[in-house]
Amino acid sequence: MDISGGPATALADAPAARGGTWNQDGVIVFAPTNAGDLQQISASGGTARPVTRVDRKVPSHRFPWFLPDGRHFLYLAGAGGPAPNIRLGSLDSGEDRTLLDTTNSFAIYAQGHLLFMRGSTLVARPFDGKRLAFTGEAVPVAESVQISRGINGLGEFSVSANGVLVYQEGALNDVRLTWLDRAGKRLGTVGDAGDMANLQFSPDRKTVAV
Repeated sequence: MDISGGPATALADAPAARGGTWNQDGVIVFAPTNAGDLQQISASGGTARPVTRVDRKVPSHRFPWFLPDGRHFLYLAGAGGPAPNIRLGSLDSGEDRTLLDTTNSFAIYAQGHLLFMRGSTLVARPFDGKRLAFTGEAVPVAESVQISRGINGLGEFSVSANGVLVYQEGALNDVRLTWLDRAGKRLGTVGDAGDMANLQFSPDRKTVAV
Protein backbone atom coordinates (compact mmCIF):
# COMPACT_ATOMS: atom_id res chain seq x y z
CA MET A 1 0.00 0.00 0.00
CA ASP A 2 1.31 3.45 -0.86
CA ILE A 3 2.21 5.50 2.20
CA SER A 4 -0.16 8.23 1.03
CA GLY A 5 -3.05 5.76 0.99
CA GLY A 6 -5.08 3.94 -1.61
CA PRO A 7 -5.86 0.28 -2.20
CA ALA A 8 -3.50 -2.51 -1.19
CA THR A 9 -1.88 -4.61 -3.91
CA ALA A 10 -1.75 -8.38 -3.40
CA LEU A 11 1.72 -9.74 -4.26
CA ALA A 12 1.74 -13.36 -3.04
CA ASP A 13 -0.03 -15.80 -0.75
CA ALA A 14 1.22 -15.81 2.84
CA PRO A 15 -1.28 -17.89 4.84
CA ALA A 16 0.84 -18.11 8.02
CA ALA A 17 3.33 -15.29 7.46
CA ARG A 18 6.43 -15.05 9.64
CA GLY A 19 8.03 -11.77 8.70
CA GLY A 20 9.39 -9.98 5.66
CA THR A 21 12.02 -7.45 4.58
CA TRP A 22 12.26 -5.02 1.63
CA ASN A 23 15.51 -3.76 0.08
CA GLN A 24 16.28 -0.53 -1.77
CA ASP A 25 15.99 -2.28 -5.14
CA GLY A 26 12.38 -3.29 -4.61
CA VAL A 27 13.02 -6.92 -3.69
CA ILE A 28 10.95 -8.40 -0.87
CA VAL A 29 12.06 -11.51 1.02
CA PHE A 30 9.35 -13.04 3.19
CA ALA A 31 8.29 -16.17 5.06
CA PRO A 32 4.86 -17.16 3.71
CA THR A 33 4.32 -19.92 6.29
CA ASN A 34 5.56 -20.94 9.71
CA ALA A 35 7.49 -23.91 8.29
CA GLY A 36 9.25 -23.66 4.96
CA ASP A 37 11.61 -21.72 2.70
CA LEU A 38 11.95 -17.97 2.52
CA GLN A 39 10.58 -16.58 -0.73
CA GLN A 40 11.53 -13.53 -2.78
CA ILE A 41 9.32 -11.39 -5.01
CA SER A 42 9.51 -7.99 -6.68
CA ALA A 43 7.57 -5.20 -5.00
CA SER A 44 6.05 -4.53 -8.42
CA GLY A 45 4.62 -8.05 -8.56
CA GLY A 46 5.45 -11.30 -10.30
CA THR A 47 6.02 -14.86 -9.18
CA ALA A 48 7.51 -15.66 -5.79
CA ARG A 49 10.41 -18.10 -5.77
CA PRO A 50 12.50 -19.70 -3.01
CA VAL A 51 15.60 -17.88 -1.82
CA THR A 52 16.52 -20.42 0.90
CA ARG A 53 16.09 -24.18 1.20
CA VAL A 54 14.91 -25.87 4.37
CA ASP A 55 15.88 -29.42 5.29
CA ARG A 56 14.51 -32.07 7.64
CA LYS A 57 16.74 -30.98 10.52
CA VAL A 58 15.80 -27.29 10.20
CA PRO A 59 12.32 -27.13 8.64
CA SER A 60 11.55 -23.48 9.41
CA HIS A 61 13.04 -20.24 8.04
CA ARG A 62 11.47 -16.98 9.20
CA PHE A 63 11.89 -13.28 10.09
CA PRO A 64 14.34 -12.13 7.36
CA TRP A 65 16.09 -8.75 7.66
CA PHE A 66 18.12 -7.12 4.86
CA LEU A 67 21.60 -5.86 5.63
CA PRO A 68 22.62 -2.42 4.25
CA ASP A 69 24.05 -3.83 0.99
CA GLY A 70 20.53 -4.92 0.03
CA ARG A 71 21.80 -8.32 -1.16
CA HIS A 72 22.52 -10.19 2.07
CA PHE A 73 19.92 -10.84 4.73
CA LEU A 74 19.64 -12.33 8.19
CA TYR A 75 17.02 -14.91 9.09
CA LEU A 76 16.06 -17.21 11.95
CA ALA A 77 16.38 -20.95 11.21
CA GLY A 78 14.84 -23.71 13.32
CA ALA A 79 12.43 -21.62 15.39
CA GLY A 80 10.67 -23.81 17.94
CA GLY A 81 13.34 -26.51 17.67
CA PRO A 82 16.16 -27.44 20.06
CA ALA A 83 18.82 -25.23 18.45
CA PRO A 84 17.48 -22.13 16.66
CA ASN A 85 20.17 -20.02 15.00
CA ILE A 86 20.65 -16.84 13.01
CA ARG A 87 21.82 -17.44 9.45
CA LEU A 88 23.15 -15.22 6.67
CA GLY A 89 21.55 -15.63 3.24
CA SER A 90 22.15 -13.93 -0.10
CA LEU A 91 20.12 -13.01 -3.19
CA ASP A 92 23.14 -13.52 -5.44
CA SER A 93 25.61 -16.21 -4.49
CA GLY A 94 23.53 -18.74 -2.67
CA GLU A 95 25.68 -18.09 0.39
CA ASP A 96 24.06 -19.50 3.48
CA ARG A 97 25.94 -19.83 6.76
CA THR A 98 25.32 -19.67 10.47
CA LEU A 99 26.23 -16.40 12.16
CA LEU A 100 24.88 -16.99 15.64
CA ASP A 101 23.66 -20.04 17.54
CA THR A 102 22.97 -18.52 20.96
CA THR A 103 19.64 -16.78 20.48
CA ASN A 104 15.97 -17.58 20.91
CA SER A 105 14.71 -14.81 18.60
CA PHE A 106 15.25 -13.23 15.21
CA ALA A 107 18.05 -10.66 14.74
CA ILE A 108 17.97 -7.20 13.18
CA TYR A 109 20.74 -4.84 12.08
CA ALA A 110 21.11 -1.13 12.84
CA GLN A 111 23.97 1.30 13.39
CA GLY A 112 26.71 -1.30 13.03
CA HIS A 113 25.15 -3.80 15.46
CA LEU A 114 23.06 -6.94 15.39
CA LEU A 115 20.32 -6.93 18.02
CA PHE A 116 18.90 -10.22 19.26
CA MET A 117 17.63 -11.95 22.39
CA ARG A 118 19.47 -14.06 24.94
CA GLY A 119 16.75 -15.42 27.16
CA SER A 120 14.76 -12.33 28.14
CA THR A 121 17.69 -9.93 27.63
CA LEU A 122 18.00 -7.87 24.46
CA VAL A 123 21.66 -7.58 23.45
CA ALA A 124 23.62 -5.76 20.73
CA ARG A 125 26.78 -7.14 19.13
CA PRO A 126 29.06 -5.08 16.85
CA PHE A 127 28.83 -6.27 13.25
CA ASP A 128 30.69 -5.15 10.13
CA GLY A 129 28.11 -4.89 7.36
CA LYS A 130 30.78 -4.99 4.64
CA ARG A 131 32.88 -7.89 5.91
CA LEU A 132 29.73 -9.60 7.21
CA ALA A 133 31.45 -10.53 10.45
CA PHE A 134 31.22 -9.71 14.13
CA THR A 135 33.80 -7.26 15.46
CA GLY A 136 33.15 -7.51 19.19
CA GLU A 137 31.18 -9.16 21.96
CA ALA A 138 27.51 -8.67 22.75
CA VAL A 139 26.44 -6.16 25.41
CA PRO A 140 23.05 -5.96 27.17
CA VAL A 141 20.64 -3.31 25.95
CA ALA A 142 17.42 -4.06 27.87
CA GLU A 143 16.24 -6.59 30.44
CA SER A 144 12.93 -8.47 30.70
CA VAL A 145 12.00 -8.07 27.04
CA GLN A 146 9.05 -10.17 25.99
CA ILE A 147 9.10 -13.11 23.60
CA SER A 148 5.79 -13.84 21.88
CA ARG A 149 3.88 -16.73 23.44
CA GLY A 150 2.14 -17.58 20.18
CA ILE A 151 4.92 -17.27 17.57
CA ASN A 152 8.28 -18.98 18.15
CA GLY A 153 11.25 -16.69 17.64
CA LEU A 154 9.34 -13.40 17.75
CA GLY A 155 11.04 -11.02 20.17
CA GLU A 156 8.95 -7.97 20.95
CA PHE A 157 11.43 -5.34 19.71
CA SER A 158 12.31 -3.37 16.60
CA VAL A 159 14.79 -0.67 15.61
CA SER A 160 14.84 2.02 12.92
CA ALA A 161 17.68 2.65 10.46
CA ASN A 162 18.84 5.64 12.54
CA GLY A 163 19.02 3.59 15.72
CA VAL A 164 15.77 4.35 17.54
CA LEU A 165 14.77 1.24 19.49
CA VAL A 166 11.31 0.20 20.64
CA TYR A 167 10.57 -2.89 22.77
CA GLN A 168 7.99 -4.34 25.13
CA GLU A 169 9.16 -5.23 28.60
CA GLY A 170 7.73 -7.20 31.47
CA ALA A 171 7.06 -10.89 31.97
CA LEU A 172 4.06 -12.44 30.29
CA ASN A 173 1.13 -12.79 32.64
CA ASP A 174 0.95 -16.15 34.36
CA VAL A 175 -2.10 -18.25 33.57
CA ARG A 176 -4.01 -20.21 36.19
CA LEU A 177 -6.30 -23.04 35.07
CA THR A 178 -9.73 -22.45 36.59
CA TRP A 179 -12.87 -24.59 36.53
CA LEU A 180 -16.16 -22.72 35.93
CA ASP A 181 -19.68 -24.01 35.74
CA ARG A 182 -21.95 -23.12 32.82
CA ALA A 183 -23.27 -20.09 34.70
CA GLY A 184 -19.72 -18.73 35.08
CA LYS A 185 -19.36 -19.56 38.78
CA ARG A 186 -15.78 -20.36 39.78
CA LEU A 187 -15.48 -23.92 41.09
CA GLY A 188 -11.75 -24.13 41.76
CA THR A 189 -8.27 -23.96 40.28
CA VAL A 190 -5.84 -26.61 39.03
CA GLY A 191 -2.11 -26.57 39.73
CA ASP A 192 0.20 -23.59 39.92
CA ALA A 193 0.08 -20.48 37.75
CA GLY A 194 2.51 -20.46 34.82
CA ASP A 195 3.13 -19.62 31.18
CA MET A 196 0.56 -21.89 29.53
CA ALA A 197 -1.39 -21.95 26.27
CA ASN A 198 -3.14 -24.25 23.77
CA LEU A 199 -5.47 -26.22 26.06
CA GLN A 200 -6.81 -29.54 24.79
CA PHE A 201 -9.35 -31.64 26.72
CA SER A 202 -9.25 -35.41 26.82
CA PRO A 203 -12.27 -37.17 25.27
CA ASP A 204 -13.87 -37.74 28.70
CA ARG A 205 -13.39 -34.03 29.60
CA LYS A 206 -11.76 -34.93 32.91
CA THR A 207 -8.16 -34.00 32.10
CA VAL A 208 -6.54 -31.34 29.95
CA ALA A 209 -3.18 -31.07 28.20
CA VAL A 210 -1.46 -27.65 28.01
